[in-house]
Amino acid sequence: MGASDRTVEEKVARIANRGHGVVTRQQLFRAGVSRREIESRLRSGMLLRAHPGVYRAGHRAPSVEATYLAAVFAAGEGAVLTGRRGRASLGARQGTGPRPRGHRYKRTTH
Repeated sequence: MGASDRTVEEKVARIANRGHGVVTRQQLFRAGVSRREIESRLRSGMLLRAHPGVYRAGHRAPSVEATYLAAVFAAGEGAVLTGRRGRASLGARQGTGPRPRGHRYKRTTH
C-alpha cells in the first residue's frame, strides 16, 4: 500500500472515530475519498456495508450506538431516533436501551 492508501485510511478513521465506527458514502466523498477507493475498501473488508450508502469501518461487532446511528444515517436527512431507544441514546434512561431490531427506521421532516 502506498502513501495515498494511508491517506484514505486516515480519512476513514477520522470520520469513523466521530461516529461510533459508522461512516456514510457522502461523508467519505466530502473527505476526498473516491468511489473507486470506497469500493476497494468494501472488497477488502475495511468497510462493511450496514445499509445502502452507510458503512461500518473495519469491525464486525458494532456497538448498540453504532447500529442506531447507522439506521439514522440510512433514513436520511432529518431522521431521528425516537421512543425508548432515543431516550436511552441521550442518557435519559438508566441502563442500556433495548437491542436494535430489524431495519425499522423512518424518515421525518422538520
